Amino acid sequence: IITLKKLNSKQLYNPKITELSSIIAKKKYVRTFLRKFQSDFIKKNKKVLIEGRDIQSKIMPNADLKLFFKCSYKEKAKRRFKEFKKINKNVSLKEVEKALKLRDFSDENRKESPLLLVKGAVLVDTTNLSIKQVEDKLTKLVKKAVNNKYGNL
Repeated sequence: IITLKKLNSKQLYNPKITELSSIIAKKKYVRTFLRKFQSDFIKKNKKVLIEGRDIQSKIMPNADLKLFFKCSYKEKAKRRFKEFKKINKNVSLKEVEKALKLRDFSDENRKESPLLLVKGAVLVDTTNLSIKQVEDKLTKLVKKAVNNKYGNL
């Protein structure tokens, strides 16, 4: 059974899990099960911010705002390495970058729900942005989407 507590587990943050997630994600029954969990969560929580590799195409195709994040592999690996290092002292930057490349390649080329930039999504390249700059950019995008849908609040 999937729970929010399990999804927040620090054990999910290591290169082996990143590598295995793409293998597991190719299985249609896994994607169907996860899609149901995500859809049920959205129904129970009317106002949600949800992220994932196929949320915008399958789970919330009519979302008020769809974002597609992009980042260079070098920068992405450095960021993920910093996260992983807190949990696994033996992880290497090279290992993290390899796992990320494998996962992206697998996700982009899988038959079931491939990772794609969907029509209407805003591409956000975070490669050269600080956390504060990303936060500012996202705040502007969310405000614009809210104003477009509901007017100035």
